[in-house]
Amino acid sequence: MPWDQPALATAGHIKIGGLGEKRKKQNSNDTWQMPVKFNHFLITKTTRGDDGNLEPDIDLMSDLEPQWADRDGKIRQIPIVLHSDDLREVFPSKLAYYNGKSLLCSGDGHDAIRHKIDKQTGKRVSSYAVPCPCEHSSLVSEGGKCKPHATLHCSIRVPGRGLFGSVYRWRTTSAISIRRMMGSLQQVQSVVGSLRGVPLVLVVSEVQLVGKAPVHVCHVELRERSLTEAQRDLLAMARQREAVAAAVAGQPVRLTVLQPGGDHEDEDEQASVAAEFHTDVDFDERP
Repeated sequence: MPWDQPALATAGHIKIGGLGEKRKKQNSNDTWQMPVKFNHFLITKTTRGDDGNLEPDIDLMSDLEPQWADRDGKIRQIPIVLHSDDLREVFPSKLAYYNGKSLLCSGDGHDAIRHKIDKQTGKRVSSYAVPCPCEHSSLVSEGGKCKPHATLHCSIRVPGRGLFGSVYRWRTTSAISIRRMMGSLQQVQSVVGSLRGVPLVLVVSEVQLVGKAPVHVCHVELRERSLTEAQRDLLAMARQREAVAAAVAGQPVRLTVLQPGGDHEDEDEQASVAAEFHTDVDFDERP
């Protein structure tokens, strides 16, 4: 990444899963953490505790609880706002494979870059292009270890909290969640005319799959307003944006968000993603 390329700051994370308690590997002193799934949201800071998990943002969740927590005290709805009308900026996605503590391959469904990792040092020693998706993709073969990764970038609408300058990130490798999130974003955009600045609610809900255990997936909703009111407010915002743009003689600015499965991810983030989303066997590193 060029040194002067913008990168929108991460204020925290919105999660419906994490890492469980540490366990020792068989015949080894090394430890590992089994991924755990939640039926509710956990909002975290960007720092990690001694257990390896991101630290909960207790203050922010306490601010949300009076209006948004369910009877059991868990938060399954979060008021959010998005900052772009481009779905590639709001909810970017990639196919990515993580193993051990490293990103080994990422692609866009047409082309991918695969990295060869030195097993002794864990460092990347070379990279080469491969077709995408390939036989390792979960979209191509059952049990494939390369997964779709998508990240929603949003701000949380809480009085006294910043709405601009940084974003919260919700990441998923669930194809069901990705499809539902994209569908809800497209529907809101089609009927209201925009996503940017529209007050939305991020929702996690249970889905019962035929012959399988229930899973929890996310989508967004526009609530408590009529379509006419939403469109009227949007037109007012559009006029105000045009007036501000004319006053400063500015050009439209693209929102630079961090893509999932990108080279910007440092070793700690790669290790964290691998531990939570990719508890897999060794990757075939042959071209």
